Amino acid sequence: MAINSITKPLAFIVLIIFCIDSFAVESASDFNNFWEIFRAAVLANNTSHVKALTKFPLMIKGTLDEDKTILIKEADFDSAIETLLAQDTGLRKKPQTMSQFIKENKVIDDSLITKNEAVVGNFRFIKISGNWYFVSAYTE
Repeated sequence: MAINSITKPLAFIVLIIFCIDSFAVESASDFNNFWEIFRAAVLANNTSHVKALTKFPLMIKGTLDEDKTILIKEADFDSAIETLLAQDTGLRKKPQTMSQFIKENKVIDDSLITKNEAVVGNFRFIKISGNWYFVSAYTE
């Protein structure tokens, strides 16, 4: 009887950990499916497709808390995306643009993805009503 009192809670904890781990893998896989489409649109310089994957207004924020937030309307997106893709990711000592980062990364590491959010370099993505969108970016 003492073994059952220990075994049942332990089995329950293992089940919870397994479910959480499975959910994290599913979220990462789900985002990486979106990333493949987003990445292809960026690499093809297909701004209309990137627009379709973006939630407007796109929020642009500086790296400091006191930096003002700029809202980019869909009509202004074409010029804004060029600037955003040219920004340094800040992820390496040697400068690397977001465009270079996107080109080099076919898959995004699971550690950058949560259930409903992914922050990839300077870009932030949110899952809204079951679909992923590019929602904001940080600039220097």
